[in-house]
Amino acid sequence: MSKKSGWLILAIVCFIGLNLFLIYKKNSLVDRTNFLTQWTEVKAKDLENSIATEGVLDATETNQVYIDKNKSFKQFLVKKGQPVETGTPLFEYDGLDLEERRSLITSEQDRLRSEAASMDQLITELESLKSRVPSDSSFESSSFGADSDSAQDSQGGAKLQAYYDLAKTISEKEQEREKVQQQLDMYDEQLRTLQNGEGSLTVVSPYSGIVSNVSHELDNPGVTIVSKNSVVKGKLTEEQRSDVKNGDKAHITSKHFTGKLNGTVADVAELPELTPSTDHDSRYPFVIAADDAAEKDLLQGYHVKAEIVTKEAENANAVPVKSVVHFDDVKYLWVLNNKGIVEKRKVKTGIKDDGYIEVKNGVKKGSHIAELPDQVHKEGLFVTLMKPGRIKWDDDAQFEGNWKYMIMGILEP
Repeated sequence: MSKKSGWLILAIVCFIGLNLFLIYKKNSLVDRTNFLTQWTEVKAKDLENSIATEGVLDATETNQVYIDKNKSFKQFLVKKGQPVETGTPLFEYDGLDLEERRSLITSEQDRLRSEAASMDQLITELESLKSRVPSDSSFESSSFGADSDSAQDSQGGAKLQAYYDLAKTISEKEQEREKVQQQLDMYDEQLRTLQNGEGSLTVVSPYSGIVSNVSHELDNPGVTIVSKNSVVKGKLTEEQRSDVKNGDKAHITSKHFTGKLNGTVADVAELPELTPSTDHDSRYPFVIAADDAAEKDLLQGYHVKAEIVTKEAENANAVPVKSVVHFDDVKYLWVLNNKGIVEKRKVKTGIKDDGYIEVKNGVKKGSHIAELPDQVHKEGLFVTLMKPGRIKWDDDAQFEGNWKYMIMGILEP
């Protein structure tokens, strides 16, 4: 046996013997030292709470074009499943003289102009009302000053919500006004066709989309057109409904495509689809607007799964759930500070996700904590496992001259 091996064995024997002595010695330092086998860091993570539900892809809009029963119908010019654009001929009438056709068109134009004027007036009134409601910047300066209180915050929040609701309504009305204008332009083109002496009166589509139905029995609506854009429609249980609100994020998956689509809850019903009764559970319809659904080449009718995000914390301080200590209603972490001490730190936690929990205060990102709190008995010193595989042994080391320093290090209290 070499001298180096002899000194190493002696050091190990001394180490074991000293630890046995300290363990059984009354008031030993061992009583105040925590032995940790695992520790971890406070990490930055995006955490989410969500509910799982199912739905089906459906059209964003369904529009209908009606046949005038007082006119002589000639033929349809489209078929079911056919894509159409604004201005695509749908069907035509026969047996009308030019004056009858002109009268039909102008009466429809008069109706649309009246409708457009009402919309313009409504939009003007909404714009005027919106101008009297504080926007984001005015709300921030008036409602979040140093002297603001909870009542002011609540009032300011209500005004801000009213501002956004008005802006949304104005945008919707402007879109409806644009559709009316498109129909007026369409009838203008038909009048020019009549003035040029062209044939039978053709009814063209005021919408773009896909023909979902053609009534060959000439029942109204004669042609039904659905939009090309898709939404997810489904139903929530009573328990789920209380957690979901308009604007919540959603993740959509299906066996029909890889990856996932992101979306937003566009509408969630306040009332159940059926009349409330003790004979059945209530279900609340919802609609999710899917982003980039057209890029996936999805067909309406596909069944999908949806994860609706009810709470989220982006770039949150997160630790393993198992690392949090619960005592009554208070929560703690065992933090390893830079003095080599295990410190009991009170924390406030948030949402849980995939084995991690948000820590709102008490620790910073990068802080070291005990991963297994059962290994900590009290605040104080801690030791951890030595990993011999990480030690670089020097074959030429002179143990004879340094043995006393090794023994002193082992015996140091």
